[in-house]
This record gives sequence, C-alpha cells and structure tokens, in this order.
Amino acid sequence: MMMKKYLILFILLFSSPAWANIPATPVMTLYRFNSALDIPFYDVNAFQASGPGSSAGTLSQGTSLIPCLVIRNGQPLTDRSGTPYVGFEVLVDSTKATPAANEKFKQTVKQREGTKVANHHCGSKVEHVISIKNLYEMEKAPFFDPPQKGGQAPSQGSANSKLDTIVRAFHDSPQCAKVQRNLMGRRGALEQAWEQFTSQNQGQWPGASLEKAKHLDYTLRTAIFEGHLERACNAYGACERNIIALSIRNRARDYCQGRQGCRGPGDFQGVSAKVSQYNIWDEYLTQISGLSSCFLRSDLVGTEYPYYEKLKAMYQQNQLQ
Repeated sequence: MMMKKYLILFILLFSSPAWANIPATPVMTLYRFNSALDIPFYDVNAFQASGPGSSAGTLSQGTSLIPCLVIRNGQPLTDRSGTPYVGFEVLVDSTKATPAANEKFKQTVKQREGTKVANHHCGSKVEHVISIKNLYEMEKAPFFDPPQKGGQAPSQGSANSKLDTIVRAFHDSPQCAKVQRNLMGRRGALEQAWEQFTSQNQGQWPGASLEKAKHLDYTLRTAIFEGHLERACNAYGACERNIIALSIRNRARDYCQGRQGCRGPGDFQGVSAKVSQYNIWDEYLTQISGLSSCFLRSDLVGTEYPYYEKLKAMYQQNQLQ
C-alpha cells in the first residue's frame, strides 16, 4: 500500500504537461489506522500565506476523493517540511454515504483508470487542500448489506444449539439491520445492537444465554475475517479460524488483561473487537468488509448472494467444532 501511495505522489508532482497524455489521478481514500476519525483540510489562500494553521474543516476517515495539484508561482503547495498538500474533489463522504456509494465508487475508479489528461492541475473552483500523508489508493468500495426482502420470515431451522439459534435470530433482527445503515461507527453500532437485542429478548431466552450468544457472534466474526477469506471451508481455512478462536478464548478466560481488551473473565467480545489486537475492527476496515454485517440473514440465500453463502458456510463449519 505504501509503494502505491508514493507512486501516486510521484505522478502528481513530476508529471509534465509535455507528456500530454498522462494517467488521471486515481481515487484516493482518507485513512489513518486506529486514529482520530476527523482529518483537517485548509483554505488554499491561508495555507499559501502561512502553512497549515487553523483548519477550514474536516473530512472523516473512509472519505474518498479525487486529488489535484494547486500550483502557486509554478510550484505545488507544501508545508515547511516539504509535505505536499493537494486540492481535492470529494467523491464519497463517509459521514453521508448511502448504499449507492458502492457503485459510484467502483464506476469512478474504473473510469479514471482509462482516462488520460494533460496535467493534474486543479480547476479554479478548488478552495481547499489536504495533506497527502493521509491519502491512500484503496481498491475496495464502501460495503453495505442489501436491503431486506419483505415477507421473508426469519428461520433458524438450521441452528445447531441454543446459542446458535440466538445468533441467527440476532442477524435477522431489526437491531442488526441498523448497524450497516451508515459507514461510520460500525464497531460501536454492533455493540449497541447487541445491547438492544438482549434487552428486548430477555423474556424469550435467559440473560446468560443471550450474553454467551453475543460472545459467540463476536468470536466467529473475528475468526472468519481475521483468517484468509479465500481459504473458504477447506481444512486449512477451518484450522486457521480455529486457532484464532482459541487465541481469543485464551485471552478472555486464562490471561484476561485490560491492554488486550479483556474487561473481566469471559469477555470474548472485548478481546475480539480490540483494534490493537485485531486490526480488522479499525474504523475504515469495517467500512469495506462484512465484518459487522448481518451475514446470517435468512433472506440472503442462493446464487444471488455468493459472498454471504461463503460467510455462512465458514460460520457453520467453525461453530460446530
């Protein structure tokens, strides 16, 4: 990823108008691993006069944009250390994104891959710049669950235990559906969804069973996505996921430590979703994967949903072991 980033930087800074037909700048994404959600940008004229002082606003992690060069006195804008600050056009604002952002992102990436330009200079309407240090060329589009199909009755007929029944019921629940409505804050939204689901289902299942089901859900989500998704359900893939689940079990029960996310013995949820332990739970990474999705939904079946069928098969294979 770093190599790709610096290649883009080279193209931006050193492409000459004499080249005539040079590749258009690619779609770039704001990303800082496990860091502050908001990234500042600056007014062009204020930056030219005094560098990055007071910000003109912020953009959130996961926002994708199209960069360009603001040229002043024949040179691109940089701070005192020489770090370039580039102009931009926002493609997808992660705080406002809807499911339509998925196709918009993919189409724009494809369109720009085949586009040639005379230079990368910004147009006159570009008023803001942002540090190139926070820009990366990411390939995955924003991820959303498909809308639920009306009239589809939830079914846990394939459940293999009481805890499995509860997990599947959660994935079919309106509480789970809320998690994927927005790109931002999905890690916290999943936690809140389980709290609400547990509160509303105390009469149907014992509180202890609901708590254990939540921990099972978090453990298997982490095992599935921390492992190599392309290994599917072969023996090696199942073994890899089992090892991850065993590691989570050891951290939650035998070696419960706060720095690993464990808030008390048996806190599988805490150690599973600790970003410093499993980086798949990072803010941006949850925006582009099905980690926090309702992938066991009863209506997501058949050849129309191959990705979900794969996740269901992985879940089924490992929760039985």
